[in-house]
Amino acid sequence: MAACGRDKKDDAADLARNVYEREVNSVDTMYLKRTDFKDQLSSNGKLRAKVKGVVGFRNPGIVVELPVKNGSYVQKGDLIARIDSEEATLVLAQAQVRYQRALIDRQDALINMGYSLSDSLNIPAGALQIADIRSGYANARSDLRMAEIALERCSLYAPFAGKVANLSTRLYEQGGPNFCILVDDRVFEVDFTMLETEMDFISRDMGIELSPLHKPSERYYGRVTEINPIVDNHGQIRITGEILGHRALMDGMNVKIYLENSVPGQLVVPKTAVVMRDGHYVLFTYSNGKAEWVYIDVIMTSREYYAVAGNRAKQAELKEGDCIIVGGTVNLAHGTEVVINSNQ
Repeated sequence: MAACGRDKKDDAADLARNVYEREVNSVDTMYLKRTDFKDQLSSNGKLRAKVKGVVGFRNPGIVVELPVKNGSYVQKGDLIARIDSEEATLVLAQAQVRYQRALIDRQDALINMGYSLSDSLNIPAGALQIADIRSGYANARSDLRMAEIALERCSLYAPFAGKVANLSTRLYEQGGPNFCILVDDRVFEVDFTMLETEMDFISRDMGIELSPLHKPSERYYGRVTEINPIVDNHGQIRITGEILGHRALMDGMNVKIYLENSVPGQLVVPKTAVVMRDGHYVLFTYSNGKAEWVYIDVIMTSREYYAVAGNRAKQAELKEGDCIIVGGTVNLAHGTEVVINSNQ
């Protein structure tokens, strides 16, 4: 009786084990067909704003007005900062006085040469030039314009729309020529390199895909705009792409670049379907409730897919219409009994 009891327990354990094995060996499948494969190359690159520049004061001075800070967005013509203009205002006033005096002296010089100021259109150009020099009018006019420019340069305006960056000067500190950087981040360029052996893959205006290194799951899209026609000492060619700005992208950011080219008529499988057995790539096909492995060659690869063919060295065949196991392959071996997932 004790032996019979043990047999019943063993039978129950075997039954539970069989149920467990069937659960473990449930698989997902797909039918193999020929389709376009998105062949992919990758490279590392760095973003830079397409429009960026250093803005600053021609003549240093004490900052008396500063309406912006790092990250502030300004439109073209908006005030960025203003330095003390008291001295420049005084110089302008003096230049205006000298100009008015020279204007009177110029009129006297023309009268002395016998010309009527009421008929200035008939005064010869040569006579006007002589009067300008003798009276000091030419120099006074030039000095006045220079004083006006000096006063204008006490105020720093945005030459284009963008964000303020690298601003370290504060109110009542000395403002100089490298006051800040203005970055227009609406459009970015990205520089990266490719091997000369990959040049047939690349062309102008082809699409590129970009992801920040710190957020590889995010994707942004652009196009190739420049291919530098020189191979460097490392056998690489510099490529430039363009991409629209996004709040998650910043000037100087390191990114991963992907270039895709469509190759028609390929047998394409997800990477989850391919495993290594005996040092070779293997696919499992589904046939009559069993997994049967097929040695394959990986022809091309992308982030998520392989383009494959039967392994020539082993004379393995892989053809359109084969039922391929794409999920649950980790514990499979040749001849393992499997059950197709009912949720597929």
